[in-house]
Amino acid sequence: MATDAAEADDARDFAGKLGIGGAEFETLLKTPEDQIEKEDDMPVPKTMKKAWHKWCLKGHPDKGGKNEDFMAMKTRYETFKAWFKAQREAPATRAKMQVQQKAQAQQLGDKKLEEGKKALEGQQYERAQVFAEEAINAYETYKSLQLNKKDAEKMVLEAKSLKKMAEEQIRQRELEIRQREDENRQKEEYEEMHRGLNALFYTVRSAVGVVGDGLAITRKIEILRCNFDADKVSFSFCLV
Repeated sequence: MATDAAEADDARDFAGKLGIGGAEFETLLKTPEDQIEKEDDMPVPKTMKKAWHKWCLKGHPDKGGKNEDFMAMKTRYETFKAWFKAQREAPATRAKMQVQQKAQAQQLGDKKLEEGKKALEGQQYERAQVFAEEAINAYETYKSLQLNKKDAEKMVLEAKSLKKMAEEQIRQRELEIRQREDENRQKEEYEEMHRGLNALFYTVRSAVGVVGDGLAITRKIEILRCNFDADKVSFSFCLV
């Protein structure tokens, strides 16, 4: 982060002006607790406080220093103490945040997993799929923060299993829809052909009558019409 880097550079520069630089500055954050004092509830390494007092012997207005220079340095000293306190507390703060994030991730995963199961039971497969994906993402976040990866992996696998079941149900439903569409199309084709046979029968009977060869032709058509198989989508016949 740019801001953190800038604050660290400013702290390093200020310490350098007090004669604390290089490796000595880098060890400030590792200062033991018994080598830290409190100033207005702000922790300060004894080495830094000593260096500051030494500078004040020359830079304080009572010692001949310029007031504006002293006030500027005093402000930087207070800024340094705030930076030092934040850096000292950073590991504990990060650990606390990690615990909170882990708990939130697990709670979100559990919530989405439960919602997904209910959606699956209610045959709301698309919603179940979405909830499962959200649960997976939450559990993956929990896994990244969890020391016991095996425990976290079980949560991820359960969410993935729910997603798989939802996807299978969606595919099954799509297959059933296509099958119904095929059946309806076949039924429509059959009804269309049946109407054609009826029309042909009545047309031939009207044209040739019901005697002689005409009777034989219409009887063949009538038999074909009556024996028409609804399961067949195509057929052929020959009139002789």
